Amino acid sequence: MARETLTDDATASRPPGSLEQELRRTRRELEEARARETLYSGLAERAPNAMLVYDRSGYIVFINEACAGMFGATHRDQIIGRLATDFVHPDSLEDVRGHIEKVINRGESAFRPEQKRLRLDGSIYFADVSVSSIKWEDSPAGLVVVRDVTERIQSRVKYEAAETLRREAHQRLLEAIDVMTDGFALFESEDRLQVYNQRYVEDVWGLLRGLCPSRPDLQGNGRIRRPQRVVGRNRGIVREHRQTSAETAS
Repeated sequence: MARETLTDDATASRPPGSLEQELRRTRRELEEARARETLYSGLAERAPNAMLVYDRSGYIVFINEACAGMFGATHRDQIIGRLATDFVHPDSLEDVRGHIEKVINRGESAFRPEQKRLRLDGSIYFADVSVSSIKWEDSPAGLVVVRDVTERIQSRVKYEAAETLRREAHQRLLEAIDVMTDGFALFESEDRLQVYNQRYVEDVWGLLRGLCPSRPDLQGNGRIRRPQRVVGRNRGIVREHRQTSAETAS
């Protein structure tokens, strides 16, 4: 009686030599994966910016020397093996977890400017962060490039503070000029009116009405809505008035 042979492996149905071919293909893929990792490592070591690689679970598996220095580590082992999110400030944590998921599961890239991050000692810095999807040990991984922009932000904060002080000082100057009993005006080199008070406007209005009483655009209560336009249209008269006023004052 013939006995029926049962197999629990699909290898029995494969033609001769297929297993050997599959092993060769697997070895070739592993070698290619190792070559990619060697390439990534070699390029990263020569890169001026901090670079790291995290695996599909979010653990750091590689950092370059610039990254170790930026994180404040004396040895790479202080960083490798830790979660990439360990070095992200809580303010940026939710966003980082979201783009890690997209990089690993969807193969997407991400760029986050001025992200708040942490060094090994817990100190805070800001960085422009770019993340790309790569393969590491033949599994999805993320390649992260980190550029410290703390000085840029500090410079901007100083500039904005100085600009606020400048605007406040300018406003105080305008208020002081406005309450002066004499007319005051500041012109550019091309006779463009820049700063003035209401008394100056009234003086110009009175001067123009005295010289041109029939002009319809000079009728009203003496409050000029657009002094720059009136002065511009009557630049010659205003210049003569300024010269006369200067001679009288001297």
